Amino acid sequence: MKTFKIISEKIIFNNFYSLKAIRYSNALTECAHKSPGFISSTSYFSEKVDSSQKDNIKIITISDWENKDSWDKWINSPERRRISKEFQNIKKKEKFNRLFTKNVNDIFLM
Repeated sequence: MKTFKIISEKIIFNNFYSLKAIRYSNALTECAHKSPGFISSTSYFSEKVDSSQKDNIKIITISDWENKDSWDKWINSPERRRISKEFQNIKKKEKFNRLFTKNVNDIFLM
């Protein structure tokens, strides 16, 4: 079964909000678990390799969904909007992208 993968990047204003950022990520994950079509997710903190960049925290979550419709229903759900609004004061930016598997044998034909 081919799943629908989403990578979510949440950029938090600064380290002062790190505990709230964890609570935000956990609240979203708990709620997503109850959503039809949700399969699993894994979250990561991204640490800057360049120490001259300061303050922003990035949480990256990769989630698996049964299909695009399940993802669309979750991202637009009242529950998710409520959680997002509750933590809006800590977020600098949030974006979502679909992930695809790169197949080495794929050949572009003209």
